[in-house]
Amino acid sequence: MSNGPEAYRTIARLRNAVYALGAAPGQRWWHAGLEDAAATRMLQRLLPRTGEAAATFTAWRICRVATECAAPGIRAHLFALPPEMERSVSTAAAELDYTGPGVGDERSALGILEQLAGSARSTTTPVGQRVACVGSVADLYSGRALAPIAAHYLSALGQQAVPVPYLRSDD
Repeated sequence: MSNGPEAYRTIARLRNAVYALGAAPGQRWWHAGLEDAAATRMLQRLLPRTGEAAATFTAWRICRVATECAAPGIRAHLFALPPEMERSVSTAAAELDYTGPGVGDERSALGILEQLAGSARSTTTPVGQRVACVGSVADLYSGRALAPIAAHYLSALGQQAVPVPYLRSDD
């Protein structure tokens, strides 16, 4: 995977899948009800793409805060990337007609994680290891870090603690 538009759409889909799984009743890695449902419905009626984007970016912010609270000092992870990459992922997400599964769509979210994890699922983070380095920011740019990130979240299913697959900074 290169660092083009498809790469950023894949990161957006992975973020949405992780949010959906983490908000599921069996996980509770983060709270799914922090966004105002009435305001979201109104936005979706008036401006369908804006309403969906607002819900997506709110979900990502929830995940970023929960991850940073779970592992203070971690600077780069799926929900906190370098500014230029964040802009590209946000732009890619806003351009998608369907950005990925939402809360209540755990089956689709699980399918996305399993597809991205591929063979890395059996070779990465052991079950129970909550915080783990899965590569560098450069690895995410090239796509090499997507499988280990997805595999780490998959290995954490069934645990109540927020998983933190983090990236080494390149600076």
